[in-house]
Amino acid sequence: VPERAAAGPDRVSVAQQKLRELELAPLAAAGGGDAGGGGAAAASSSSSLPHVGYEVPESLLLRDVVYVLQAIDGCFVKFRIKTGTYEVDRAAGVPASVRTLLGTICEAGRLYRTLKARADELGRPERQSSARAGLVGQALFATVHREVTQYFRLIAVLQHQLDHEQNGGGGGGGLTLRRLAVWVHDPL
Repeated sequence: VPERAAAGPDRVSVAQQKLRELELAPLAAAGGGDAGGGGAAAASSSSSLPHVGYEVPESLLLRDVVYVLQAIDGCFVKFRIKTGTYEVDRAAGVPASVRTLLGTICEAGRLYRTLKARADELGRPERQSSARAGLVGQALFATVHREVTQYFRLIAVLQHQLDHEQNGGGGGGGLTLRRLAVWVHDPL
């Protein structure tokens, strides 16, 4: 695994290489990193994606998605200005079906990013006089503020569950990408 990560230093930062070496070592030792049996099938189903010989653990993708929901780029999921969406790094070992699921979940992060940009724009001093354009404007801002507060509560719950599982407190019903998709479906 370290040889593959070091082969493309222009695409992967040194910190990401170290993270991958530390967290993917158990996968490599357990049988070549084909955890879940989806690595070879995913590479054959999406021939445009490079086969990296390992699959990114779901725990790392969950952590990235929680960041994305806060409009922060993760290690494997980044915002692409050109397309205006969050996308999984093409060099990451992520099957096509998981990429699709991540795209659905990350839509909430894209919407939050857009909302945050608009709110920042309206919050500028030169725009504040038009932002306070009456009762309708105040009602809109109050409603948006209430929704964003609920959204941050959801993110706090998700982060707590993720931290709880990573500290060894998770049972059999832990947070997965599919469960996260259900949780995030409501705010969409």
